[in-house]
Amino acid sequence: LLSEHVLSLHSRSCADRSQSIAGGSQQSGHADEDQTDIPLKQRLKKRSGEDIDHIPAALLRKYVAYARQFVEPTLSPEACAELKAFYIGLRESHQSVENTPITTRQLESLIRLSEARARSELREVVTKDDALDAIEIMRHSLFDGAGMGDDIGLGMHQTTSSTSMAAASKSAQRKKLVAHLTQVAHTAQNALFTIQQLRSICGEIGLSMHIFDETIDALNSQGFLLKKGARVYEIACM
Repeated sequence: LLSEHVLSLHSRSCADRSQSIAGGSQQSGHADEDQTDIPLKQRLKKRSGEDIDHIPAALLRKYVAYARQFVEPTLSPEACAELKAFYIGLRESHQSVENTPITTRQLESLIRLSEARARSELREVVTKDDALDAIEIMRHSLFDGAGMGDDIGLGMHQTTSSTSMAAASKSAQRKKLVAHLTQVAHTAQNALFTIQQLRSICGEIGLSMHIFDETIDALNSQGFLLKKGARVYEIACM
């Protein structure tokens, strides 16, 4: 109910938006349509041989000021659905007493990120792709902020150096596995992996097989690997 309420506050009707604004948003969406299947992290990387024309600082400040003053994006139903699904999944994976509860603050952050993504392109409607970019940013902030600890940086800290070193080693292996799976999924255009494929990939990149089950369970509880059926998982960072 809380998530419904928070989302509704940001989902005002767009029926009275001008046709010119709506048309501009659609054109922008079509222009980037071929980029939607590429992770944000990959899109932000400088391509080999790419010549970047930097925006003058003064012009950038004016652009940001204009966007803040005149652009007030609203969430589309598709964006709401993506944010709600991710938020609910995050809450469900943090129900144990060892983890700090996920609150509506995380949902508000996702909404603000999504709105900022649309505002940066002077668009009045937050699209599904804006929401997915915001979710990817949130995933990576939780991912890197905790070093992939079991509680994604929202739970208890280790108290001894030996325990911390062991946790850091596991975290590094999980991070390495997620990065490799994301790359494989993007190359093959298939985000699904059987348990046998996961074992094979772990062996290829040198992960400790004696903690394989623990690693898969942890990534599943954190939302990086989604269980899609009997012994089948989907990498969620693609």
